[in-house]
Amino acid sequence: MRVTLNVFSGRPNPIWSLPPRKTAELVERLTVASQPVAEHQPPILGFRGFTLDADLEDIAMYPHVPARFLVPAPAAAKAMAQPQARGKQRASVAAEFTKEQLAEAQDISQWLLSTAPDVVDRQAVEVADDAMRQGVEPAPASKKTVMAKQSEENFLERALGNAACEPFLTPVQDAFWNFPIRRFNNNCYNYASNFASNTMSQPGRRSGRMYTGFTCENVSAAAQFDGYLPVCAGTVRVVALAIWPGFDFHWWRLHPSGFWAHKIGTSMVMHVDNQGRILGNGLSPENCDRGPYTQFCRFFFGPLGVEVL
Repeated sequence: MRVTLNVFSGRPNPIWSLPPRKTAELVERLTVASQPVAEHQPPILGFRGFTLDADLEDIAMYPHVPARFLVPAPAAAKAMAQPQARGKQRASVAAEFTKEQLAEAQDISQWLLSTAPDVVDRQAVEVADDAMRQGVEPAPASKKTVMAKQSEENFLERALGNAACEPFLTPVQDAFWNFPIRRFNNNCYNYASNFASNTMSQPGRRSGRMYTGFTCENVSAAAQFDGYLPVCAGTVRVVALAIWPGFDFHWWRLHPSGFWAHKIGTSMVMHVDNQGRILGNGLSPENCDRGPYTQFCRFFFGPLGVEVL
């Protein structure tokens, strides 16, 4: 049984395999529990739980176990019950989780985390452990933060109003990005660039100048080496970057009528923030609930020829 720790959006998630004895224990735990499993990842940034993929031996030995399923983190499971934009993102069975099932999901999640071998990124394991112990609650915005948000919004309005700027805003193409071969091999940077490289693209990798740290300065510089512009000039896509300081990056793309969409790792395309609010009508990547991606970097502009790897 292969375990994926769903915690990052831009960088690859940690993956490991359970030995047969641990797989048998997992199946037993799931059989005893009230089935705290789901079909789709929760639409939130940060720790979202675990994806389990059975191999051929598992399928033969445990035919009642799905070939792929998720055990969402309790905090993430609650988010799955929130209404989704446009009716295209289905809430899973986690939307009806009872307190007992949430407690069981917590227990199984902690057990799965304990099976991570030493080769797995220990920082990622600690992040997930902290999220399970503390929960994920949105932090209230300070007055200083609100002032900064207003400044950024003014910046984007001025940039898009520049005579040299020609925003290229296309409708959201959920079906294209949610098709399995693209969904599971492309991340937020692919979506922002509208380029399906099927490589979980990383800023700067195509140019040979990949980022070396998860800071705004570092990831921004790498994106500019890929061809992104800090100012709006010519025909461009409008995107935004935020950082989970020290851990990861995340990108969004602007669509017609001021609506934003994004793709969290291998998830389907999302239209909402961590509170389930539609990203539009004044709510943008800069002023929404981004979970642990607390540092909003800036808006960028991508010429139509930009390809990412």
